[in-house]
Amino acid sequence: MTPPDFKDTFASLLDTAFFAAKDTRPAQELEALQEMVSRWQSYLDTGAFALSVPVDTPLGGGLNPSEEVKAAEFWTTSRPYWDMKIEATPLYERLTKSGLVVFKGDLNYRKLTGDIKWPSWTLFETAIGPLAGSFPLLSLRTNKADVVVGVEKDIVEKMDSSGEKWRVDGRYALISFSDRS
Repeated sequence: MTPPDFKDTFASLLDTAFFAAKDTRPAQELEALQEMVSRWQSYLDTGAFALSVPVDTPLGGGLNPSEEVKAAEFWTTSRPYWDMKIEATPLYERLTKSGLVVFKGDLNYRKLTGDIKWPSWTLFETAIGPLAGSFPLLSLRTNKADVVVGVEKDIVEKMDSSGEKWRVDGRYALISFSDRS
């Protein structure tokens, strides 16, 4: 998610017109959503929530990108996130001070795990290599590639024998977590 997308998500969810007039959800659900997103917006405003670059960073980083933005350029390299400590030390050090770092999406998941087709029952902490224990890390991902870790072996065998393309069809997802050591 880009900084403009992140910012627009909050604005859209707070806009009552964002939801279609045909929305059949009870008003209390929409009110709860508004309350939750307002709380999240306050977290963003106070710095409790932050992106790896300032939320107002334009796509491409702008004409004179800050050191913070330059450090975050690591996200768009071909390097696996295992290399972050060496290749993007300021970014890595900033993340080590975080209470929780959330990675979203299939590409980020693959870069976290080195894009290696591990045995699917490999522990998430093993697959993320040197990042394990560096900071609390949460990965949210819809399965769209063969790389899958942290699934119990009996479940993997059952899913593989079912004939479903569960690793790649986007119908299944993984939530993976590694705590700070």
